[in-house]
Amino acid sequence: AVGDLVEGVGVFPGQEDSLVILDVREQYRILARYLNMIRKDISIILCPGDHDAVRSSHPQSILPKSLASELWEIKNVILVTNPSMINIHSTLEFSGFNILLYHGHGFHYFVDNVETLRKGNALENPRMIMKFLLQRRHLAPAHTSTVYVPDTRYDPLVIDTVPDIFVSGNLHHSDF
Repeated sequence: AVGDLVEGVGVFPGQEDSLVILDVREQYRILARYLNMIRKDISIILCPGDHDAVRSSHPQSILPKSLASELWEIKNVILVTNPSMINIHSTLEFSGFNILLYHGHGFHYFVDNVETLRKGNALENPRMIMKFLLQRRHLAPAHTSTVYVPDTRYDPLVIDTVPDIFVSGNLHHSDF
């Protein structure tokens, strides 16, 4: 899952009026209950998004154990940061598939500010934004596209390795 694992609490003004569960810890407990129903031979990778209980600036950390301890206890759950590059199915003979996981909270910025994305209706066609970012080899190539906490040693938003698969979640649309 690439972010917004739960609805969150206080994500936007008035959100509480539409929530059934007003406690984010309880939202994660219920998520854990559902994920526990999945066979244990299936790995579940969880990347946070802007509705999750982590800082909204990038990069986002893994979900804290203090808020989502039940998820930490599930043996086949792997908690990762947002963004993350993961590799699956590698063997001695095969390098596997590199998968870039990025929730994509900054996607709206690019649609608002890049004419070709706006005219191409990129909110309905996320591949356009993803291609735009891959071509620039950075997940936030504009200074104000997302709140970013820089690290002078390493920029986790740089796309060093071109992924085989790029997965995002913020726009809630399937695209390929």
